[in-house]
Amino acid sequence: MKNHHTKRRFLAGAGALVTAAALALSGAAAAHAADMPATSNIVITKLTTPPTGPGTAATGIAAGQTGGPVIPSGATGINGVVFAAYAVPVQDGGGATLAPGSNAWQQRIGQIDVTAAQSLVGSTPAHTFPATSGTSGGLDQGNTQWDDAPRGLYLIRELSAPDGVTPAGDFLVAVPLTDPSTGTGWLSDIHIYPKNSKVSTTKTVAENGAFPAVGSNVAWTVQADIPRNSTISKYVLEDTLDSRLTYQPTAAVSLAGAGAQSLVACTDPAGTVPANCDYVLDYTAPKLTLTFTAPGRAKLVVEWQARPATKVQLQIVTQVNASALNAANTAAASITNAAVLTVNNAQPVTGTPATVKVGDIKIDKVRAGATGTKVGGAVFSVYANENDAKNRQNPISIDGVTTWATNATTGEAVISGLFFSNFVDGVAVSDPANSRSYWINEVVAPSGYQLLAAPIKVDVTAAGVDVSPTQVQNVPTSGGFVLPLTGGMGTAILTIGGIAILAIVLLVARRRRNAEAAE
Repeated sequence: MKNHHTKRRFLAGAGALVTAAALALSGAAAAHAADMPATSNIVITKLTTPPTGPGTAATGIAAGQTGGPVIPSGATGINGVVFAAYAVPVQDGGGATLAPGSNAWQQRIGQIDVTAAQSLVGSTPAHTFPATSGTSGGLDQGNTQWDDAPRGLYLIRELSAPDGVTPAGDFLVAVPLTDPSTGTGWLSDIHIYPKNSKVSTTKTVAENGAFPAVGSNVAWTVQADIPRNSTISKYVLEDTLDSRLTYQPTAAVSLAGAGAQSLVACTDPAGTVPANCDYVLDYTAPKLTLTFTAPGRAKLVVEWQARPATKVQLQIVTQVNASALNAANTAAASITNAAVLTVNNAQPVTGTPATVKVGDIKIDKVRAGATGTKVGGAVFSVYANENDAKNRQNPISIDGVTTWATNATTGEAVISGLFFSNFVDGVAVSDPANSRSYWINEVVAPSGYQLLAAPIKVDVTAAGVDVSPTQVQNVPTSGGFVLPLTGGMGTAILTIGGIAILAIVLLVARRRRNAEAAE
């Protein structure tokens, strides 16, 4: 509970600086009015909020020095954040402006909080800080300062931050500020450590390994950080789907992490809205939007405080549709999507994308021994494994098509819409054990040619004009494939031989009869 109050105090005002300033100034100003400096340096170090929370409130003293705040482990500087200081007019009860540094001014600023100051300041800042910068990480990053800030009360506001950084709330700084470590002097440098939560998203994809082609479903998983803020006013995830993906209404939302709480959707199968539901999921083509409700955002705060590693998880199923087929023979092969996260009033952050790559097989059918002769009319199917190819079973169906014929003129057949062999589940792979291959087999031979003796292994690594053809040679029906004609020359020779022998026998028999008659 103590840490919760510390975080809320820090993020609301970093803030308790107003109180510190008022108390320090009121206790020492009368005795040291002559020593009060006309200016002080305001030094801001912008930090991330680590899992342990924002740490202790600033005192004006630099961290690491006696009396300085404790910076929690894991906090690092954030570059690229721009702050502005707005002068807060301090007036007495009658509307008269009080001189900065006077007793009356000190007493009055003790009664002004951030909300009151926001209503008093104008639109033009008294000073705009250079963007926070640094080079070596840790507290050496995220630094900016205003040298010689004149006496006064200032509302410090964050004007801009890098993508994925949730802005800190406004806070107050009084100049000058009593040195709290001694109580007898003033700080020449007033150190402040506002903290931001950095958020990001990632997206991964799992393909259908048994049916790796257009027409199959792929599963996308988005994981998004929970901001480490004591309050979350907005949490929205958006995913605009590529036109080559058809949304399947099976999306699921959860908190990913050991022991994480369960979430309640704002619609159930009966179409009713459960009480205290956590999120609304809406699909309006082509965008899927996940919006957390107030109870859901409160649940996110509880979750990161109890289990800092927990993430919001959105699982989406889409079908790779027919528009991914490469009818134009172009080189476009990638279907890429990324989710966009918006938290509080931070700039939307586009996360790490995931990609499915769809390519082609080109078959170049030629006559064996005369590769310049193109052969049309050969019909092929493609298979996910060698056994199916050998047995011509379970051919891959791409948009309802399972066979492809070679062109009569070019001898070419294009099988378009197969997932890449060397890019699996969104990751480039080089190890053959982790890649996928395809087998093509001839299911109908062209007229005058023999069927292909065995299937051919093919890898899909490109699309359209970038694909190198796979040459397949067909053997014509000639040579050893030609059988002798039934009733042909072989039989005729036997017949002629038989007639000749019979003639000789008859001739010998006649001569013998003639010889016997002459005796």
